[in-house]
Amino acid sequence: RQWDLESGAQLRLFQGHTDAIRALVIGVDLMSCFMWSASSDGTVRQWDLESGAQLRLFQGHTDAIRALVIGVDLMSCFMWSASSDGTVRQWDLES
Repeated sequence: RQWDLESGAQLRLFQGHTDAIRALVIGVDLMSCFMWSASSDGTVRQWDLESGAQLRLFQGHTDAIRALVIGVDLMSCFMWSASSDGTVRQWDLES
C-alpha cells in the first residue's frame, strides 16, 4: 500500500504477490519512480509508483526471497536477490 503521510489516506494498493513481502527498494530516475518488492512466494515485482502498475516479474528462486539490493552505475543497472533456497541471483534491469 502507498500512503499519503499528511492525511493518512491510502493512495494505492499493489497486488500480485501470493505470500508475505520480505524486502522493498524504492528507486528514482529523471523520469520515473519505481518500487521493487521481494516476497516469500519467490518472486520480485517491479512497480511504477505513479500509476501503481506492475512493470516486470522476476522469477527463478525456489524459496522465499529475504534480501534485495539495486545497484546503478553510469553504464548499467542490476538487482541482486538473496533467497532461502541458498542462492543469490543477479538480474539485469536494463534488458
